Amino acid sequence: MEKTSGKLLEKYPWISFKVNLEGLSFVTWMLLGQCISKCEHIKKIPLMPSISEELHKVYLVKGVAATTAIEGNTLTEEQVRDILEGKAKIENSKKYLQQEVENIIQACNQIGRNIKAPKYNSISEDLLCELNRTVLRDMPVEKEIKPGVYRSHRAGVGGYRAPEASDVPALMEAFCNWLKNLNIETEHLDKVIAGTITAIATHLYIALIHPFGDGNGRTARLMEFMILLSSGVPSPAAHLLSNHYNLTRTEYYRQLDKVSKTSGDVRDFFTYAIQGFRDGLQDVINVIIEQVQIVSWEHYVFERFRELPDNDASKRQRSLLIQLSRQAKPLARNEIEKLTAKIYLDRGKTKNSFTRDWNSLRRTNLIIEKDGKYSPNFFLILNRLPFSL
Repeated sequence: MEKTSGKLLEKYPWISFKVNLEGLSFVTWMLLGQCISKCEHIKKIPLMPSISEELHKVYLVKGVAATTAIEGNTLTEEQVRDILEGKAKIENSKKYLQQEVENIIQACNQIGRNIKAPKYNSISEDLLCELNRTVLRDMPVEKEIKPGVYRSHRAGVGGYRAPEASDVPALMEAFCNWLKNLNIETEHLDKVIAGTITAIATHLYIALIHPFGDGNGRTARLMEFMILLSSGVPSPAAHLLSNHYNLTRTEYYRQLDKVSKTSGDVRDFFTYAIQGFRDGLQDVINVIIEQVQIVSWEHYVFERFRELPDNDASKRQRSLLIQLSRQAKPLARNEIEKLTAKIYLDRGKTKNSFTRDWNSLRRTNLIIEKDGKYSPNFFLILNRLPFSL
């Protein structure tokens, strides 16, 4: 087999099965170090179970929407969320797009629930074929394409021409054997770094070999997700690379094409992917901080109102403030009135009650105004450590 694989690598020099760790740039290693730090920060921030579950859903939706959008799926994140929650109303003409999304959701959930199962501990040809079958389940495909079976025809993307179909089985066997050795090379690295390197390498070479008749990119990105998750990357972060590739789709294809034209030099692709992963991790941290800030604010609001008379007006004002704190942006007064109308209707109160409550809150320092829009005064809970004791 070694002689056979050697001849194939001569035939396809860009499929080099090489990740020269020493050849990765200082910038790339610095970015990897930041990825470790940010993953640790995410894991250590205490979150309410409801917030944790919501973050999982948000980034699952982003990842699924991204990996399908790269392949031309036009459903929005909102529609993907509806599909996830079983309340989608997709037109019949787009049902195949819904099916594609459902397939990726199923695969992600299957991997997530069983990540510690033996079959997800390493990359095998059987696992790759199983994931490809899931990706293409009930999808319209050409007659010559058999889900979960290596292709029997020429393939490529754009100007790229993948290896001949007759060479795919041997290349895939060599690929899986190489990954076992890569695991040995990275075993002394931090688990997140090793997982990130392995995940990107796996994605890259599946894309270059293009073993299946269809669904190669989605299968590659699912493998990437699986490896990141198994290496200890938090669930929301394991979807970030797919999102990065979609947001920078032109550069994604350019980097893939560049590898095929540089005799397998993968360093620039790694830097591109890891930069996106690092930036995505910072975005996750920012979202988590916002959620923690809202929880802290609500505790602060309850603390402030504990000092006031325990009457219906105080309870309404407290509810109004909490509703306002959960909004993504500052609101005008009339928008706040509409937002909180149910609070007053449920208590049998009129618009006059809202006006009195609003005027009362405006006399406190709990709300700030800018350009006619209002938001909670989060500055009250930020930087509150004393300068001296």
